[in-house]
Amino acid sequence: MAVTLAGAGEGMIKREGHYLFAALRDNPRAKERFAAKKDWINQLNREHYWLKHGGDDAMEISCFDAAMMISRALTKLEAKDWTPFMEEFRAWFLENIDVI
Repeated sequence: MAVTLAGAGEGMIKREGHYLFAALRDNPRAKERFAAKKDWINQLNREHYWLKHGGDDAMEISCFDAAMMISRALTKLEAKDWTPFMEEFRAWFLENIDVI
């Protein structure tokens, strides 16, 4: 559910400038693994697309996948607009990124 809601929120918020999805999408190292940019974008949105449109019978969505989608949505907001709960999530994510 977190992936669905965060993905929808990310898509609803318009932002110019730097945010996580844009940084991932435009990362030059992605060209090393994906010949076409759309293939990289499909990989970044794999879980979100599966939940939204269906697909294979089974998809394993990890805690990391959900945390990344939430992070992507949060970064569409200016940091000055973050709530204390959003800041708490950021701190948890950074503290636990190696174990989730």
